[in-house]
Amino acid sequence: MSTPTPSAPNKLQKLRESFIGQLPAQLEAIREMLAALGTTEPPAEKMEDFHRAIHSLKGSSAAFGLKGLSAVTAEAEDLAKEVMNAGWDPASPWRETMKERLAQVEKAIQAVGSGQETDPVRLDLAAAEAIHSGADRKRIYLCEDDPFQLSSLTTQIGCFGFEVTGFAKLEEFQAAVDTSAPDAIVMDMVHPGRRTGGAQIVERIRAGGGRGVPVVFISMESDMGSRLAAVRVGCDAYFVKPADPTELCATLHALTSNEKPEPYRIVIVEDDSHLSEMYGTILHEAGMETRTLTDPMQALPLLREFQPDLVLMDMHMPGCSGLELAAVIRQMKEYLSIPIVFLSGETDPDLQFDARRKGGDEFLHKTIKPEHLVAAVAVRAQRMKLLRSFMVRDSMTGLFNHSSIKEHLDIAVTRAQRAGENVCFAMIDLDHFKGVNDRYGHAAGDKVLVAMANLLRQRLRKSDIIGRYGGEELAVILPGSSMQEAVALMDQLRRCFENIRFPVGEDTFTVTFSCGVASLESHDNPEKLCLAADQSLYTAKKEGRNRVVAAGRFISTTQLKAMRVLVVDDAPPILAILVNMLEQIGFAKISTANNGQEAWNVLKAGRVDLVIADWHMPRMNGFELLKAVRGDSALSGLPFVMITSESDKKSVREAILAGVSEYILKPVYSEELSNKIIRALCKPPSAAAPAPK
Repeated sequence: MSTPTPSAPNKLQKLRESFIGQLPAQLEAIREMLAALGTTEPPAEKMEDFHRAIHSLKGSSAAFGLKGLSAVTAEAEDLAKEVMNAGWDPASPWRETMKERLAQVEKAIQAVGSGQETDPVRLDLAAAEAIHSGADRKRIYLCEDDPFQLSSLTTQIGCFGFEVTGFAKLEEFQAAVDTSAPDAIVMDMVHPGRRTGGAQIVERIRAGGGRGVPVVFISMESDMGSRLAAVRVGCDAYFVKPADPTELCATLHALTSNEKPEPYRIVIVEDDSHLSEMYGTILHEAGMETRTLTDPMQALPLLREFQPDLVLMDMHMPGCSGLELAAVIRQMKEYLSIPIVFLSGETDPDLQFDARRKGGDEFLHKTIKPEHLVAAVAVRAQRMKLLRSFMVRDSMTGLFNHSSIKEHLDIAVTRAQRAGENVCFAMIDLDHFKGVNDRYGHAAGDKVLVAMANLLRQRLRKSDIIGRYGGEELAVILPGSSMQEAVALMDQLRRCFENIRFPVGEDTFTVTFSCGVASLESHDNPEKLCLAADQSLYTAKKEGRNRVVAAGRFISTTQLKAMRVLVVDDAPPILAILVNMLEQIGFAKISTANNGQEAWNVLKAGRVDLVIADWHMPRMNGFELLKAVRGDSALSGLPFVMITSESDKKSVREAILAGVSEYILKPVYSEELSNKIIRALCKPPSAAAPAPK
């Protein structure tokens, strides 16, 4: 199969330049159409053609990134649409107003730049070429009557790994579909003289046997009428122009992928083992993954581990009734939205109502037909799955968000330990990402992040779990991988990513990433796994970036237990909380002091490997203690973490100049404390702490 041509971004740029070059002629044609309308009531057909010409200019301008031109053209289109809808009014000065609108369009055309601005579309194309090269290509038929948008979309979709054939005329498109059906159709809704022409041709295709072909509509119209016309002919997605190529191609990939969707996960709680087995068999045959329980008292551990999309339960069970179990589940915020369906022989309407009041979403009778049971469960599980995806995924990249990836890590570790297997955790950070945003703009930075996410999705196994940890940091869970395999894989991805060239104007730029990898073999719980991966990532950054570092070379769990930590705070409750946090991290030798002078005496009396001190304390505050430590030759290299409510720049600068290793603002959270401590321990004595975010 053919692969996307390396010159595709240049082809798109030339197409854009060609479009800009013909803009004056396109405007002149619109002015001629306006003059041809005359001074009396214009024929409806001519008025529609006039509106169509302006509509096309607006859409094409937006598609090629000419936002200013598209905006002023939209004002002219609104006026034309208003005249069409309101009817003829001889007293209306709309022609003069339209001439003024077209004069603004002319100024916008003259102001169009030379193409030096960042073109987000081209960023997508460059990343797509590197990511999708060599992949199996699905055949897409694209029908768009505007020649420039047709060429632009054909190039864009093609660069995302699809084989695209473009059609400008509906008749030619239908003939091609009749001859050889594609894997998917991308159809413009509006065609010359036919406001819903795209929907009409798709309806004919559906009637002629093309029911199974996915259809994606693109249109400048976002009104209910256009969307309804698309839905009525069985569209699978609807995009308002200019369609984002990343989102459009992600949709096409989902519609044409041979991968089966992840099955719905159903927990069945039924004390009759024969019935639970029967329900499980029915749902399993329908493609769902089930877990059964005959003892409702064991429900919570299974909910935590299995993370079901729906709970199907009986009403009357020994030890704990269905009503009681539903009430328990609804008291836990993480399960507030999970559907609960009662399947019972209970016929009392009052009890059925009570079941719904206690949190049940549906009440089914045990005489229900198998196909009805499957349908009732599937429709609610689907909604839960969709709702969960919005709750647990990052809106930009589509990856799991921070809290979700942490939950998945907990589950992966539990499963690995139960099965006697290993799991690796990798943390990725894009190098100098702030510089990308500052130099090329946040739109370019967002495209780099999306390209990184797409690369991981494309190259990792289905069993691997990917998340956006925060900002420009991503995280990957690799179940069943050894440390050697995980490091080799992440390094392969690193080499691939550094070769992606992101165009900006006439130039291109590249981005690299650093990565830290930790293994469950060396770090026996999720928190330690995170800390070790973060420590290794920090080391990769410190050693020069653009590299993968394996955890274990620097601070092991055994080393943490051997370290002596001194915690200094004059508030006993805070002191107790900090000690508890340190114990959770893995420290075993922890000393405390109530003020700076007492801490100084401890430091002078014996070995300490790390100091964590509050700023404001009696008898030598934390800042004075820091200066004393840095001024003592025997203690000057000691890692020192300052905890304070002082957030003003002057205080931060003073602490940095005094040699603080890390600086934490109150209130203190366990994860931040862990990360700052690891960084402080890895940091060379002369390194300054970064300002708190």
